[in-house]
Amino acid sequence: MDGFAQLAAWCAAFQLSMAGFAARERSGAARLRMAVGLGLGAAAARLAWGILNAPRVLGDPFLLLDVNGGFSLLGVPAGLVAAAPRGTRRPSWLAAACRPLPCALAVAKLGCLAAGCCASPLRDAASLAILGLLAWSVPRRTVTPTVLLGVPALWLALQALPSA
Repeated sequence: MDGFAQLAAWCAAFQLSMAGFAARERSGAARLRMAVGLGLGAAAARLAWGILNAPRVLGDPFLLLDVNGGFSLLGVPAGLVAAAPRGTRRPSWLAAACRPLPCALAVAKLGCLAAGCCASPLRDAASLAILGLLAWSVPRRTVTPTVLLGVPALWLALQALPSA
């Protein structure tokens, strides 16, 4: 059941990201690129979880294939950066892709609440939602650095706090 709760939350997060992106980008090719970026981000999130839990994974590498295994939201932005177009469209595409990401990651954290896999998922989700509000309020040219630096900075700051 744990894996299904996480999957449902990740699907909702995917839809939220796609809807936020579609509001800014009308091109079908840009939307396909966003979907690929989110897929790469999910794979990177799984890999980041494996790195953060290296002792467990080295003891049993098949944990990376277990559907009840975890994800680290730190990997998701890497998928968007990898899928971003090259050239002059890159800055505006990344800004449109990064703007809905923190709110979508907050929704994904609700899957952690349902699965019971993380220490303080509500605190993490609330913090990501606040970062998401910030991402929607800053000028377009500062959206990408706000999100790409804000997500890992927020993760590091939350790791220092005691879990609830």
